[in-house]
Amino acid sequence: MAVAHTVVRRGPARRLQVERRRREREAGGRNDVVEDVARIRGCYWTVVPDGEDNAGLVVPFLLVDWMRRFDPWQHMTIPEGDRASAARCKRMMEQWGVEGLQNDPHELPYCLRPAEVAHIQYLQNGYFNPRAGKPDFMWIDTMWDKLK
Repeated sequence: MAVAHTVVRRGPARRLQVERRRREREAGGRNDVVEDVARIRGCYWTVVPDGEDNAGLVVPFLLVDWMRRFDPWQHMTIPEGDRASAARCKRMMEQWGVEGLQNDPHELPYCLRPAEVAHIQYLQNGYFNPRAGKPDFMWIDTMWDKLK
């Protein structure tokens, strides 16, 4: 999901320039509220207890992991004969707005209200080596905006 996320300017939880999405990097500036990607871990709800305002109200929330953008191409193992096709693939993915993501090591799991979600985005497994199994990172598909 894409979520409007307030970030700090200093300390270990700050977002580095390379962690910003491409549109934010090109616009420059120092945004306090940025659009970050959060990966859903679960959907839960709670009931406001008696004696509180809105007692009995069911409040849904999403448990998420914050993700951060990074350049996965610098860690990939590309066979010698495939370097030209990999460079062409990288250019095409940049044109389409497909970026690499990994779990943000500075952020703990977080609870969001569904109203905070800007839109749904799609994640695809990514690998540094030609193999299957648990992914090394994720690709985020941002092409949906272009198909509307």
